[in-house]
Amino acid sequence: MHSRKGEDRLLRLNTYIAELFHSGFFNYIIGFKSQDFVPHTSTTLLTKFTQKHFIECFSVLRSLPSLLKEEEELGSHTSVIVLSQTFGLSYFWCHDTICPYGDKIPLQCLDPTCNVIQKLRFKNVKTWVYKRSCKCGWSIVKDATIPNAVLPKAVNGQIKGWGNELLYGTRARVEEVQQAPKETYDTI
Repeated sequence: MHSRKGEDRLLRLNTYIAELFHSGFFNYIIGFKSQDFVPHTSTTLLTKFTQKHFIECFSVLRSLPSLLKEEEELGSHTSVIVLSQTFGLSYFWCHDTICPYGDKIPLQCLDPTCNVIQKLRFKNVKTWVYKRSCKCGWSIVKDATIPNAVLPKAVNGQIKGWGNELLYGTRARVEEVQQAPKETYDTI
């Protein structure tokens, strides 16, 4: 029964978002995914985004990814969602030792006899799979796969930065909007 309530809520939300877009008031909606969202963590991103989008007239999809590169504190707290009429993206932050593959994890050993904090080691097993271990011998292998997602490019074998998950629509449509000429920004 719980999943049925969740499906009903998601359907109502999708209907509401569709009505918002069809009203003509919005081309994009930007939101944050954390259930315990702390608004002040988004202040610098939103200030910079306002400058880029409304003053310098950059498109949402051209300006947001570059601005997110400067927002590690925000990334460690929440994902950023961009919704449009034709596609939705969720930008998630990755860090090899804090948030592997965008998987927000406790930084405490889960062995009840150890419980040490911030002494865990992480090792990539393969793409989307990592091993978390502690000096006490406790370890776990986790598959953190996010369907329809693109990871940030690895640098020196480490995956750090912002990836994105396609929530709906197609990657081709996202690329089309990212590459659109400036004069069409307010029409797409």
